[in-house]
Amino acid sequence: STLGVDRPLSSTLVFDHPTVEALTGYLAAEFLKLGPVDPVSAQASKGEEAAAQTLANLEQLPQNELGSLLDEKLALLEKLMGDG
Repeated sequence: STLGVDRPLSSTLVFDHPTVEALTGYLAAEFLKLGPVDPVSAQASKGEEAAAQTLANLEQLPQNELGSLLDEKLALLEKLMGDG
């Protein structure tokens, strides 16, 4: 076999695992004997860490700088909503 698989793949494999993530997880577990692959939770964890770091950075800003930053973001948001 060209994939190095010692047993045939199911003819319903892509129906049973319709996304790349699902198929990758199945192949990793069944044929490579790797643990469960959960890229969504890994990405969520990284996103949560980034959000926590951003929040920590914002909390360090002086009140007037935080207010100015908020004003800039609100002005950008208003501009985007007005142009849409």
